[in-house]
Order: sequence, then structure tokens, then C-alpha cells
Amino acid sequence: MSGKKVKLSLTLLTVPLLAMSISNAFADPAVGPSGKLTVTGEYTPPPCTVALASDGTIDYGHISTSSLHSTYSTNLPIKTLPAAITITCASKTSVAINWDDNRSASLAVGVMDTIGRYKQLEPSGTATGFGLNLGLGTDSLGQGVGNYVATLSSLKIDGVSHFFASTATTPFQKGAATPTSVFEYMSTRSPLAFNFLDSNGDVASGKVFTMDYNVMATITETDHIDLSKEIVLDGSSTISLYYL
Repeated sequence: MSGKKVKLSLTLLTVPLLAMSISNAFADPAVGPSGKLTVTGEYTPPPCTVALASDGTIDYGHISTSSLHSTYSTNLPIKTLPAAITITCASKTSVAINWDDNRSASLAVGVMDTIGRYKQLEPSGTATGFGLNLGLGTDSLGQGVGNYVATLSSLKIDGVSHFFASTATTPFQKGAATPTSVFEYMSTRSPLAFNFLDSNGDVASGKVFTMDYNVMATITETDHIDLSKEIVLDGSSTISLYYL
């Protein structure tokens, strides 16, 4: 085989905040006829749509196996998909997200560092600090072919720079999270979520939200994978979107 195709795909799922209902009841405590008044209401979030640049896909193209190391892993270049995600809402609203790895079972290594990140596949075996690793699928024998790290960055709300929450909190409520310009994949924290914030750490709102998608893929030692058949790297993750 002269080379392999590497493809990383990002999938978004829209999940609206559950509709709320309010009820109240009053009853006459005196003996005799009584009556009950009920007040009900339902809030429907304004509709939001999601668009993905290039279908949310980062493609490394064909890579010659001769450029991959046989006894230690190979880091591929960091790639960015500008304005990869655009969320457009009919009226001003707040947004929170969660992020899940659809290929976590295929992680090439399961060794974690002291703060809970999978060690990046590189000769030193040290973590990069670039976020949790995601799986890249398996070869014909079911062996993990590599890992990748992914981040979101350059968040803009109605064209103005904003921030991601550093930790998950109750959606749309200000918690202890601080603003950060780069959101590292940290796996889902449901029922908590990661809010979008302003520079003061308050929950932000707007109509149009855009952000970049950044990836660095690492291929494990070729001695550890089956190269007798073509390998297509199959990274896939899902972002759940909550809006108020």
C-alpha cells in the first residue's frame, strides 16, 4: 500500500432546552364548595440552525506509509477549519455545549497522565496539554490506529470575540467557570454543559455564533497496526447544543 487517507469528521446535534411549564393551584380552606385555578404556560426556545464548513471534516489527504515511524508514533500537522461551526438563532439566545467522542473505544493508548488526559502518542510519551485524546478508529484486525486531540477556538457572537467556559456548570447559569479562548475536548459532562461567556465570566447571548475547529492527529507505531490493507482513519465526535 502506497499511502493512507486520514479523515476527521465532526458531527453536531441540536438539543433544545426542555420546554417549561408553570402551574399553581388555590383552594378555599373553609368547609363547603371549593374551586381550583390552574395557570399553565409553555416557553418554546427560538429555533436555531447549525451549519458546518466542509461538512465538519478535516482531511489530511493521502499519507505515504514511508513517512510514518515503525517503532514510535508519528504526529501529523495541526490543522484548522476556520468558522467550522455556525449557529444561527431566530432571536437573541444563550448557548451551551457538550462534546462526545464516537470512537473512544478505539484509543490507541489508555495510559493517563496525572490530570486525567490520555498521554499523547509521541516518542517521549508525555501529554501535550492539548486536551483529552479521541479515537481514530481501528485497522482490519481491530487495533487502534492512533489518537487525535481537538479544540474549538475563536468563538464569536454576532461578530464580537467571546469565550468558552473552562469547566461545565448548569446550563445558562453563572458558576465558577472562568473564560477561556480555547475549548479543549473534555468529553460530555451532561447534565452539566459548557456555557459561552463574556470576558467577565457572565453567560453571553446573541443570534449568530461561530468558532474554529482544530485537530492534531497521531498515528501509532506502524509495527503495531496491519498495513496489509488500506486504512482510513475514522475520527468522529458529536457536539450537543443547548440553547435558551
